[in-house]
Amino acid sequence: MNVAAYFTLTADGYLPGAEDNDLPPPDNILRDTKKRALKLGSLIVGRTSYESMEEGESPVPLVVVTKGRRKDKEGVFFAQSPKRALTLMEHNGFTGALVGGGAKLFSSFLAANVVDEL
Repeated sequence: MNVAAYFTLTADGYLPGAEDNDLPPPDNILRDTKKRALKLGSLIVGRTSYESMEEGESPVPLVVVTKGRRKDKEGVFFAQSPKRALTLMEHNGFTGALVGGGAKLFSSFLAANVVDEL
């Protein structure tokens, strides 16, 4: 499984131009994220990023890493850790994933030593 982490955050943990945490991310970041996710075949986000997304916004299957238990639904899977997310993805036939969430999610994937490229 090829796992790429795509950092689009400023040093304080926010998306550029969204410092008040209520603004949408800039269009160029969304376009580039979607392009990279399409290339890898799936997208991994954290709960906060997932809750800020609109239904069907992800162009690829989505895995949400969250400590809370949730039931999978069409195109969206839930996992409680980075390693469980990757196991779930491999079990479902995915060969690559883009990690595109916030600082906590990136830190958890880096700490688990499962990122192949930055």
